Amino acid sequence: MPPRAATLRPAVEPWCELELAVPPAAGRALLRRLAGGRPRRTRVRVAWHDSFEGTLAEEGLALEERQDGRVRCWRLVRIRPAEGGSWLPSQPAPTLAEAPRPEELGRPLPSPIAARAWLEGARLLAEAGAVRVALLDARLRDADGERARAWLTLSGPADAVTALADELAGAAPVRVPCAVPAAEALAGTAGPRPRGAGAPVLPVALGVGTAFAEVVGQLTASLLAEAPAIPAAMGVDSEPVHRMRVALRRLRAVMSLFGHAVACPALAEARLALKALAAALGPARDWDVFLAGTGRQVGAAFGGEPAVARLLAAAGRQRHAAYAALGAELENAEFRRLGVALACLAAARPWERTAPTDPDAAARRDRLLAQPLEAFAARTLRRRARHLREIGPDLSGLPDAALHAIRLQAKRLRYACEVFAPLYPGRRARRMIRRLAALQDRLGLLNDASVAAGLMASLGAAGHGHAAGIVRGYVAGAAAGARTDAQRAWRRLHRLEPFWE
Repeated sequence: MPPRAATLRPAVEPWCELELAVPPAAGRALLRRLAGGRPRRTRVRVAWHDSFEGTLAEEGLALEERQDGRVRCWRLVRIRPAEGGSWLPSQPAPTLAEAPRPEELGRPLPSPIAARAWLEGARLLAEAGAVRVALLDARLRDADGERARAWLTLSGPADAVTALADELAGAAPVRVPCAVPAAEALAGTAGPRPRGAGAPVLPVALGVGTAFAEVVGQLTASLLAEAPAIPAAMGVDSEPVHRMRVALRRLRAVMSLFGHAVACPALAEARLALKALAAALGPARDWDVFLAGTGRQVGAAFGGEPAVARLLAAAGRQRHAAYAALGAELENAEFRRLGVALACLAAARPWERTAPTDPDAAARRDRLLAQPLEAFAARTLRRRARHLREIGPDLSGLPDAALHAIRLQAKRLRYACEVFAPLYPGRRARRMIRRLAALQDRLGLLNDASVAAGLMASLGAAGHGHAAGIVRGYVAGAAAGARTDAQRAWRRLHRLEPFWE
């Protein structure tokens, strides 16, 4: 159960704004329900301008000519995070400049420019308690054609916006969008450029709470961006599932790293939901790895064995079932609510308004939040590295279970190092991350035998005993030299001094 929390409501609750994607028909139905009838309506026309080469889009910008009712203006808006910057998911496009004419925006524009994409539709307005709800119900048009789109914008006190967003995501196909309207319009039917799936980039000079919000926002965007591609990816491209799983693991690691500093019920609920999603992602990824690696190699080496062919066919069916279960998970209301909850966790920062009722936990939380981020990072990294540094330089006598525990500890330390590395310029942090990754890879070969045994057991004994034995023997042979390689990787890591000291 999540820890009980006491409310610490500030004198003025922070204002929050969320932008959510919704199918047009569902959006109109929601607005009618919230308005208790016909909602207020305003005509909206937008044209996005750029050079023929897409100069502004390459900079992550868009020149927007907008008519909203009787108000007409030009805006320079951001459609992607700036280099080294970040952008919390579900946040509307930041307006960098606004003027009656483009030449008055205060920055040089490429020449010549022309309209590259258009939006035409209506803004429908309703009130839901303290929250203002606006639906942009429109058609996007570009050189490739036309398509219907709709976005909900919720504005109001942070807790009220969070509660309404959760209610809407549970009742209708309301999702955190992967791009703002301008980015989607300018990308055409190919879709907006996906965000990277690497480690989050932590801007420097932040407080502990702000750093947590930034990292959660970046990883949430990475996780949600992969979901649309997964249903069609089975057997064609294993990367969407892999990238989503890595983003999820990093999210869970970050929540563990900052957990005592940002403890609140919303965080506890998000961690439980991410754990459930991990359980759905795991089988799909395990079968992908098996069929692309060990399964393919065994099939090539024992191609004349009918039993091996039957086993690989059964493994393919298991992967299909795992992808079907994962696809159903990604389409249900709980996944939509998770996406919204993560976006609200980053944007609304609920830990600032609740605290554990345990006085010691509350005091610890306040102390951690008051620390400089560099001090918090050093303390956290020291704690994560402690168990690894207590192990001697020789792994040769350790059983497989102990090596598996070391692999997990190395993975957790690597994720922590990746989060905080921007605070430590120079090569020492990058070197430790590389050596931790190398150790993980070597120890992972030893773990493959355990994973393969579990997968073979899930196929059942009937008709697969001989082929499963071949697979287990093949994996054991492939891992024969892994202990020596792991020992070498461990010694190289063990020689490094902590970069945070």
